[in-house]
Amino acid sequence: MQFVQREKEKKNLIDAYQAMRQSGRQQLRFVIGEAGSGKTVLINQFLDEISATTDQTLIVSSSCSVQSDYNIPYQPFKELLKQLLKDVDEEDSKKEKFKEVFRFCAKTVFEHAPDLLGNFIPGTAIISAIGQNLFQDKDKEPAHSIDESKIVVQYVDAVCSIAEKYRLALIVDNLQWIDP
Repeated sequence: MQFVQREKEKKNLIDAYQAMRQSGRQQLRFVIGEAGSGKTVLINQFLDEISATTDQTLIVSSSCSVQSDYNIPYQPFKELLKQLLKDVDEEDSKKEKFKEVFRFCAKTVFEHAPDLLGNFIPGTAIISAIGQNLFQDKDKEPAHSIDESKIVVQYVDAVCSIAEKYRLALIVDNLQWIDP
């Protein structure tokens, strides 16, 4: 599919990705434009192209939505982290090579972002409880809610630790809806 006025942006994304692969340095890119100008299609084509490569780039994506996720704090970032921690289907041979990666991601989040487990990441309350029992100081009360000041620090620490070992592409679409 040919883009109207988007070939330059696609080339810029691909060039930035190739530079990141060669240098190992992290990069941040924004795709901007008016509503309906093809931003999502551009991102999807870029992702299709980089996922067709033979390397092991982890690609996780989420989208902000004013309609469905309006009152859920940090929703797109929760979604990204859930994708990094998802259970890999053993029968899917394409995902077989990523089993080690997902185990590493889970271990990294457990070590670098313990306050996110059970609170920020749904479905991990049991892991959080086990972790609290293993590592909790006996004189302290267990934490039942997340310390808001730790969310960003722990999230970034965990993602950066994952990105140190594996190439990581985090995509957040419709970022304009992040803050209602």
